[in-house]
Amino acid sequence: MRLTDASVAIRPRSTWEAMDLGVLLARQHRGLLMSAWALVSLPVFALLSLLLWDHPSIALLLFWWLKPAFERLPLYILSRALFGDTPSLKQALKAWPRLLKPQLLASLSWRRLSLSRSFTLPVQQLEGLDGLARQQRLRVLLPRACARHAG
Repeated sequence: MRLTDASVAIRPRSTWEAMDLGVLLARQHRGLLMSAWALVSLPVFALLSLLLWDHPSIALLLFWWLKPAFERLPLYILSRALFGDTPSLKQALKAWPRLLKPQLLASLSWRRLSLSRSFTLPVQQLEGLDGLARQQRLRVLLPRACARHAG
């Protein structure tokens, strides 16, 4: 994807502007986002509920714990939509298994309780960074985000 194909002006934005842009983009594609989320997450929730019928709190905890696996699909859809290449529901669902492979174990284990998990997911998924390259990129992004929230 090229920056010149973006459906919005690419420029530095304040935290609030960036959140507004994200909300507007999500609102514009809400049908696709909700359909894709439901088709991926509801069968898992139903299976957990069925298997753990006598322990509903454990089923809910496990479903919540698996949330990082489900978060990848909306990010994929919105990132493609931002560049004018909104996937169909079928294309999005077909891409989901491929989106799960990189760093899923890390997302479900030692990174699961990180407060910055949803902020750092795009570095891994969209930029494809891991290891030292990921750490260096996050060092650039995280202090900036923390400074914006403090100021």
